[in-house]
Amino acid sequence: MGNINSILRIITQLSEAEVELQGIIEHYPNPAQLKDKASKVREILTEVLLRGDESLLENSPNLQVSGSQFDTAYQQISQEYLKTIRETIENLTKFYQLKIPKSWVHFAQEQIVIGKRYTPLKRIGIQIDTETKRTLTMLLLTLVCARVSQVEERVLFISSTVDERSLARLLVAAQEVGISEVYRLEPIQSLAVMAYGTSTIAKVDLIIGSGDLELTLAQQMISGRVRVESYFNHANLLIFADKKANPFHLALDMLSQLEDGSTAILISQSLDLAHSIAQEITKRLQDDINLEKNLLYKRQTIPIIVVDSVEIAIKLINQYAPQSLQLAHKDPWTILNRIENAGTIFMGYSTPQVVGDYFGGSAVNLLGAGVARYASALSVETFLKQSNLIEYSSKALKKLIPSLEILSQGDTMRGSIESVRARLDDYEQKL
Repeated sequence: MGNINSILRIITQLSEAEVELQGIIEHYPNPAQLKDKASKVREILTEVLLRGDESLLENSPNLQVSGSQFDTAYQQISQEYLKTIRETIENLTKFYQLKIPKSWVHFAQEQIVIGKRYTPLKRIGIQIDTETKRTLTMLLLTLVCARVSQVEERVLFISSTVDERSLARLLVAAQEVGISEVYRLEPIQSLAVMAYGTSTIAKVDLIIGSGDLELTLAQQMISGRVRVESYFNHANLLIFADKKANPFHLALDMLSQLEDGSTAILISQSLDLAHSIAQEITKRLQDDINLEKNLLYKRQTIPIIVVDSVEIAIKLINQYAPQSLQLAHKDPWTILNRIENAGTIFMGYSTPQVVGDYFGGSAVNLLGAGVARYASALSVETFLKQSNLIEYSSKALKKLIPSLEILSQGDTMRGSIESVRARLDDYEQKL
């Protein structure tokens, strides 16, 4: 019981709650942690950049997954699994199809035309390091979203550390969504290939992936050559519950989140609910010694925060900016507009996070706690490029001359004004 008490924490002081949440946010890699690993990572990236396929084939003679391997994967999974994967893909497709942005054009006065055009990326890469609780979720969300966005080439890189059973599940899921290519490579090599390309494997425009500190550093090193999403996958769930929420349900939600080392936090105004949830979690941990030992080994705590008002709860939510926010509340819509920072929000007593993971486009690919202040969940826009469209008539251009004269003086851009005047001179000569 003493061990469990060191894991569970019921916090009633606001200052202590703020310190606890800030400590979780700052749990991510910093330059000092990454420095020692930089040399090894840089060596692997450089090797692939300079030697290309030759450096890959030394340890992985069969890089690309063949058609026969896909056939074998289908033989290793059950029909029930295949049916569920197909249903999940169908549901996710419907969800993302509702979010496709439309290109638009607006015709203003003086024959001015402005607009915006959306075009899909040509080639994206997904990197899977090891099989975790959320690997299949990430794969399905990413591939379905990319397909809906009409990305032409969707490439998957799976580490050799993924076991054969997990590999079969992932290959079937990828094939059902319409994967273009699948390779088996070590994680850092995969990132190098996606960023630099080789004579046989083309580079990508966007990488979706997550991993440990070395992978985080590798992603930072290649950033700029290629766009990278999700530097460090440390999923987090924050639950805001009222006194009528079911403590057993919420205890299960939190423990489920903790299975793969993610973070689970609960905030409530009800001290009675907090104690009830703590009791339920205690019962489960007593029955699951391995989970308890794992939490103790990682020095992971389960904060249950009791606040005096909804206002304080919302303040903490916005400060923490959770990847996933569960509003276990009688009427969550009444407080929704006051929540500014959250990845995916699960509304009401009957909407646990797992629903979003498989059927509602959850926020799996956000970086972690605090990131929702400035970033959004995986969406169709992740795979689209935006181009602004502008067309001015000569008449409209002429009216801009006085304003452009003033602005160009501030920017010392006289050449820009001269290019405008030259066009107007040609226009007037043709009249």
